[in-house]
Amino acid sequence: MPRMILKYPACICGNRSYGRILKVKQAQIIRCKSCGLARTFPVPNPNYANYHCDFPESEESPQIAKRYYSIVSSQVRYFKKQGKLLDVGCSVGWGLECASQMGFESYGIEIDKQRAELANKPGLNVFCGQLEDAQHPDKEFDVIVANHVLEHILELNKFITESKRILKDDGVLAIGVPNYKSLIVSWKRERWSAWCVKYHIWHFEPKTLRNIFRKHSLSPKKIFKDSDYKKYQGFRKLTYLLIDVINQGDSLIVVFEKHRGSYL
Repeated sequence: MPRMILKYPACICGNRSYGRILKVKQAQIIRCKSCGLARTFPVPNPNYANYHCDFPESEESPQIAKRYYSIVSSQVRYFKKQGKLLDVGCSVGWGLECASQMGFESYGIEIDKQRAELANKPGLNVFCGQLEDAQHPDKEFDVIVANHVLEHILELNKFITESKRILKDDGVLAIGVPNYKSLIVSWKRERWSAWCVKYHIWHFEPKTLRNIFRKHSLSPKKIFKDSDYKKYQGFRKLTYLLIDVINQGDSLIVVFEKHRGSYL
């Protein structure tokens, strides 16, 4: 019987040659041999109508949203303390409320119609759809936040290009993604929940994320690695807290600037 040859999809760099990292459920996590970006194969074709049902705790908790925004704000506010802020993938708008309380004029984008309607509270402006569909003017925003969005987007270059177009010349872009090159993942391996092969197309680590954005002339200014240690108890909580202290968590936040500057 002839051996079946797998035809891998092209990476965003155009390469089709991959090495396998590991198997997760019925999928493979493969890594581009050219640029190093990892992805799920077969490529997920998710039904986002059920996405929030699959992750009720993470998506429905205002405490988690507020904790994330407290982290983002501490990183972003080195560069911007006010102005127009766009939250891509804003869910029901808890993060937008936090941003408004910090003094930003807050806008959101959410693909889920029900959540977009819930997020459209007084003082908040939420568009239901994709980033490109919102048709924002050039250089409109001082801050763009995309928390755990990039791993879901098939056309990464298109998303980054559009984000850059609507970002002011001195604006900042805050990206949050799972970090598969963390101590937590080296311990959990295929049991790491953030592989999420049903929904996550891409898998990031600091080096590849920096390189992708540098190709779009967006320079990384601040890098922060975090883990959600507060949901654990006892020894496990202490372990995750120590991982945070040494900046090796499994959640990666990088703040990029549009204009030229020193690279990290």
